[in-house]
Amino acid sequence: MANGKSYSRTVTGEGLDDLWALPYTDEITRAEKIVLLSTFDKNVVRNSELAELIDAYRAFDKNFEFETYCSLPEQAEILEKHKDKYVAFGFNQTSVNSAFWTEDRSTCECEYCVTCQEDCYNLNTESEHFYVFDELDKESDCE
Repeated sequence: MANGKSYSRTVTGEGLDDLWALPYTDEITRAEKIVLLSTFDKNVVRNSELAELIDAYRAFDKNFEFETYCSLPEQAEILEKHKDKYVAFGFNQTSVNSAFWTEDRSTCECEYCVTCQEDCYNLNTESEHFYVFDELDKESDCE
């Protein structure tokens, strides 16, 4: 937990508090903080903040000598392509947990039918999410 929040529904244990607190330190760059926060469960990026997220994904990928398996550049490309279609973007950057945005919201097994689309998480009526850039702005309050 950092800032009194849990950033994972499945991963807990000793030493992880340092990971959750990392975005609120000056140990990593702003772009690295953005990328890290976008991997936490239940995170959302508003459309108006998308350009900085895309830049952070591209910068992160270029700043390291190892391959990111094209995930970040591909995500940046997809976000760029769809940036005008949505008011916000929610992420689930792991395959080892349930899909927070849709899991257990209906009994249907199809991801694309009308029932499933209606049962998706609603930013306007639900409150389990956090906004990446709001958390990023809190970094100075926590140092």
